Amino acid sequence: MTGHFLRDSPVYQEILEEGKKEGALRAQRQTLRAIVLERFYSLYPLAKKQAELSDDPEILRWVTVKISVAPTEQDAERLLLTISKSDQKN
Repeated sequence: MTGHFLRDSPVYQEILEEGKKEGALRAQRQTLRAIVLERFYSLYPLAKKQAELSDDPEILRWVTVKISVAPTEQDAERLLLTISKSDQKN
């Protein structure tokens, strides 16, 4: 009985949602870095740095998709540089 009470509490639900968001964010950062490493090796240090700037997994997903089809390294670099602190959702 106690377990159900805790799982149904607003605080528990909030913690659970934060954990899901952190997991999604971590996964999206890893995916972005992996694609850049595979396609544009020389941009990997920039990708590592830029991936940590945003706390918005949707922005990181968008950049990841665009980089996966970017025709040139210069296009990929421009995309990475679109990630900024202002992308964070408050």
